[in-house]
Amino acid sequence: MERKLVVIGLDSLVPTLTYRFVKKGVMPYFEKLMEKGTYGRAIPSFPTHTPTNWTTIATGADVFLHGVDVFRYDTRLRKAESIWQAVERQSGCSVLLRYPGTWPRDFSSGVIFDQGGNLPSFFRLAMAQMHLVGERVEYVGGMHGTVGSMGVELSPARGWKDIPDATPAPLEGEISVRTDDDRRELLRLFVLLLPERGRYRKVLINNRKDCRNPLCILREGGWSDFLVHTFQWKGKRVKAAFRFKLMLLSPRGDRLRLYRSEVYPVEGFSYPEGITEELYENCGPYVGTPGRILLGAGWMETYFEEAKDHVEWLVRAARHLMETRGPDLFMMECHFPDFIEHKFWSLIDPESDEYNPRNSRRYWDIFRTTYFLVDGLVGGISEALGEDTVLVVVSDHGHCLKRRSVLVENALADAGVLDPENPEDGEVRVDSFNILISQRIGKSSPEYESLRNRVVEVLHGIIDEERGAMPVAMVLRREEAPLLGLSPSSVGDLVFCLRAGYETAPYRGGIEKGGYVVPPSIGKWGTTGGTHGLSHPTSSYSLGDMHAFFLFSGPGVRKGLFLPHPIHLKDVIPTSCLLTGMDSPRHANGGVVRDILE
Repeated sequence: MERKLVVIGLDSLVPTLTYRFVKKGVMPYFEKLMEKGTYGRAIPSFPTHTPTNWTTIATGADVFLHGVDVFRYDTRLRKAESIWQAVERQSGCSVLLRYPGTWPRDFSSGVIFDQGGNLPSFFRLAMAQMHLVGERVEYVGGMHGTVGSMGVELSPARGWKDIPDATPAPLEGEISVRTDDDRRELLRLFVLLLPERGRYRKVLINNRKDCRNPLCILREGGWSDFLVHTFQWKGKRVKAAFRFKLMLLSPRGDRLRLYRSEVYPVEGFSYPEGITEELYENCGPYVGTPGRILLGAGWMETYFEEAKDHVEWLVRAARHLMETRGPDLFMMECHFPDFIEHKFWSLIDPESDEYNPRNSRRYWDIFRTTYFLVDGLVGGISEALGEDTVLVVVSDHGHCLKRRSVLVENALADAGVLDPENPEDGEVRVDSFNILISQRIGKSSPEYESLRNRVVEVLHGIIDEERGAMPVAMVLRREEAPLLGLSPSSVGDLVFCLRAGYETAPYRGGIEKGGYVVPPSIGKWGTTGGTHGLSHPTSSYSLGDMHAFFLFSGPGVRKGLFLPHPIHLKDVIPTSCLLTGMDSPRHANGGVVRDILE
């Protein structure tokens, strides 16, 4: 291998927004890299989901080759060789920092730390939590985790050692760290509200009723240091770190917002053994995904404080691992831009029913801060790279407004082929982007083909009357699935995808026949928000675009080139391998983008 390869993955980084913020001076590091390299749009794989497309990037292969067309991160699902396996085959070393789809470990020559992506980490002991007095918030994140805030019951303090004699009297309460499923308490802590000059000003936290040697004392707006505790978790004793922020304390003590970060081990959840401890010593405790309960509640100041710390930790860890290991391949992923877009897209897009021009600037500022932070992430890593390194910055898909929901099941039910009450009894049923025909109907029978034709007719007959548009972009029979990069052996009898701006919704009762395009419901993010997943990979709508972003920089790459035509995400690794002198993964069918070569 002649050169080193660094791949920085930024989940859901949208090309149109990236160009916009570069032009406005928000992303100076991106601007410099664009001047020194080649950039543009990339067509993602379908489904335009996160696990699918980080696998497409890692293998340089279509979905019908790598096999990951479901929303799961598991190396055992992947059927194609990855780039890190190819590097090991060439006696090289790889470092994978939070890259999705790397566990269970499937190579030996290198480092793996955490798993990346949007699902709860295998290694997280507890998700972030809000402890509240006087209010309640809930974050309903579906596959991303669901959490409601925990109330704190306050009462006059009793039984504390060395408690100050003060007016008003100190108030006490209890909080706990619980597992993600809320089934088990991992740690119980005591909180004490302390007054100064007649008003509650401070919160003391300890693991016993003792004012001496507290774990922390917080004032409003302040963070604690990271606290390390030994937990009993999955049958083992595990040291893990977390911290608190006192977001709000009212003078009378009738309102409290106490935030607790995610809980991550400071030992033993990486490969090889000792990496977690090494990073803890040299980079500080791992700052995982910013707390999504903050995002759900819209408490963005604290969310971005944690996002900033997350980015800075990733930069420190990346630089440390590259300096100490000298890998031939370094790959990482940062995910929080995707969360921001799911939550707030409908509040910046003029085509949204939720858009209000009077407050859209506030939400544009949220996007601006997000893209500014990922610019700092790329800049912090790229500044440490040598002249023999090829840098790739890439996203896995774009993002788009969820303007309307499409009731595919209603349309099929009204056509008499789907039973909404007992799906297994109908002639067809819907599973994500798949239409499955009942096994009672033989595939060689005339009825089978007639039914498939009927389904195609029904789906293409769905009309968005408001816009005069057909929301279903494509319906393919199983044998036609390779047109979307899918394997006929792993999909339904038919597959379909939507135009950008639409998302499917489950069957709804009481819908008039023909009224299959409806306003989206307030989703898991507390807004109608943004979407990707079932959208056609090349579709766009309003501000949104389903294309991914890519940038190449380094030796052998043309400088200052915007590529007007899109590449495919599966082209990224084969092109990178040519630039670095590596062998491509064995199953890669992506091509080399020769337009970018000097």
